[in-house]
Amino acid sequence: MGCGVSHSLRQPTGGTTTKSGPGHGAGELNGSVNTNGSHVVAGGAPNGTRREVNGSGATASTGKEKYLGHPILRESNQDGKVYQLAVYCNTPKLDGLTFACRDALTGTVWMRTMDEEEVVLWKNKSASGLPWPVFWKYLTAAFTNTLRDPPRSIAIPGNKRRLDISIRGVTREDRHLLPTELANCGADPSITYTCYFLPFLESYTKRKTDRTRQEAAAEAAEPVINESESLVEETEGKIEALRPGVEVLRAELREVNQEKGELAGLEKQVLRAIKHRSVEKGTHHLDALYNDGGARPFQHAFWAKEHEPVYIQTCPSLLQLLVKAHENALDGPPRPPITDVAASLKGKKPLYNDIETILQCIDAVDEHNFDPFLLDKMTNGGALVYTAWALTYKYDLVNAFNLDPEVVKNFWVAVTAGYHPNPYHNATHAADVMQCTHYIMDRGKMRSLIRMKKEDEFACLLAAGIHDYDHPGFNNNFHTKTQAYLGVLYNDRSILENHHCACVFELMRHAKYNILAPLSEDQRKEVRDTVIELLLCTDMGNHSKIMIAFRRRYQESPDWHSRRDDVKNAMVMAIKMADISNCSRPHDLYMRWADRIAEEFYNQGDYEHRLDLPASPFMSRRKHQTDFPLGQISFMSYIVLPMFEDVVNNLLPSLSHVVKQVEQNRAYWQQNKAKDNSSEQ
Repeated sequence: MGCGVSHSLRQPTGGTTTKSGPGHGAGELNGSVNTNGSHVVAGGAPNGTRREVNGSGATASTGKEKYLGHPILRESNQDGKVYQLAVYCNTPKLDGLTFACRDALTGTVWMRTMDEEEVVLWKNKSASGLPWPVFWKYLTAAFTNTLRDPPRSIAIPGNKRRLDISIRGVTREDRHLLPTELANCGADPSITYTCYFLPFLESYTKRKTDRTRQEAAAEAAEPVINESESLVEETEGKIEALRPGVEVLRAELREVNQEKGELAGLEKQVLRAIKHRSVEKGTHHLDALYNDGGARPFQHAFWAKEHEPVYIQTCPSLLQLLVKAHENALDGPPRPPITDVAASLKGKKPLYNDIETILQCIDAVDEHNFDPFLLDKMTNGGALVYTAWALTYKYDLVNAFNLDPEVVKNFWVAVTAGYHPNPYHNATHAADVMQCTHYIMDRGKMRSLIRMKKEDEFACLLAAGIHDYDHPGFNNNFHTKTQAYLGVLYNDRSILENHHCACVFELMRHAKYNILAPLSEDQRKEVRDTVIELLLCTDMGNHSKIMIAFRRRYQESPDWHSRRDDVKNAMVMAIKMADISNCSRPHDLYMRWADRIAEEFYNQGDYEHRLDLPASPFMSRRKHQTDFPLGQISFMSYIVLPMFEDVVNNLLPSLSHVVKQVEQNRAYWQQNKAKDNSSEQ
């Protein structure tokens, strides 16, 4: 078409991706341009030739028909002259691309026609990061949007002109400059006719033909449409007639579900009564349950999954090796290498096959990339037991308080059994929080900063390991909204936190699990009081109040060890950080935790839907793609980062790398959100 001029893009064009604004290439080149308006012809066009241009499946023709299916003409004032700028695809297959620039006064036309392959090279040279549909959209916008500067014609030596086209990038701040050299085709009126009038005439003719075909198709389809509308009206009438009956059935279904829950509870009571018929005469079955000790099988709400505690089998050989590898490792002499410890097992047959790998996994308890998932998998659900065992010896608590190792093992096995198999609030999470609490105390140097006593170390590790014991998988707000048993029991005040604490101390009533038995009365009271305070502070409903108190305190004095309240305040911040530390873990570990919290959220949201309750924020499974990334960004921006930054800046500066990891995990969701917004545009 036209003069048929086509120049290779291998010529130097100087195309760059630039930021808009003063001081950048695009801004300086475009200068001040007065826009007089534009004329746009829009409509449909036949599919063009499609050719694969990259591995993603996008082609150069993807989006071309939608955004550049018809020629576009725009006038632009430049240096006192009026130029008529045109862009269009080569008909009839919409392949290739043509740019034309006409001097309105002299009639001189400059143009360039590219085939499909040249278009690909031209686009990839200056805007390779843009997907093809987005590229066509923004190229079209450069010729149609009167609020932006139009493409500018720049004279260059050799009687040529360069058309500089500035389009936006993936974000609004980015700009791509697409320079295109145009050849002089002369001022003959036939050139103007060929380059300007003929493409628009062909487009108009096709539009008219397409419209005629569409009108004929619509006329032929009208009887079918009328018949369908009649059928829809008839169906809607039947639906309305059935609606009252459906509402009755829904009400009956709710009653049946409620009766089903009540019958299930009654069935359990009967089974327990049968189970305890053999108990000594005169002993109440609840007394017998206390006498038996251990984790409880109570189901506190009929919609919660039934949980029957399962006691894992521990490996005596592994427990012995952990003592050898970790006993008094913080303050005592250097411990032997893991390989030497594992070598002492030669000739023995331990419970687990790969003891050395398990030892290496537990040895990472001093690092922030500790992997509780791998440890839990390799020990058949024993991550909490072995993490707690190793840390108990690492802090030399057995010697400090004369603890019975058998009771220590029994206690943590029972605590593990008491954790429900929830997606997130489970024994693996407890092991993760306990390890992070240790990391903050040791690598974060909190032990020395606040001069922690052995009672403090014991209380912190104990609180971290039991902080979600017997968690049913539903949060405090759910218990309050449904008037569940635990909500009524604890008067809607830190419901689950009170429950975790009470259940564990009730567990210790039995000598087999009483890990605090060897402590003096004063020591036991101090450890118990500290554990209760730490656990109640993990209630996110109290987060703002706790943070206000912490900020007020760190403005007073850098001395954190002289007053007992200051020591407790620091320990509170440690367990609160550990409780939400999944956001600060390396990205692969963080994403595994994120998947699990999402699933637990959606389980609660599903039950809220069944109970005709409004869905709690970020707990609707149907809104995962939009709400979950937003929820993670908000949680890290308004809860995690402010707290971590306050603690690092004013208490534990050696943990600054943890803040950076939170920022990296947040950036992952922000980048994905930006990509989604860009693709929608």
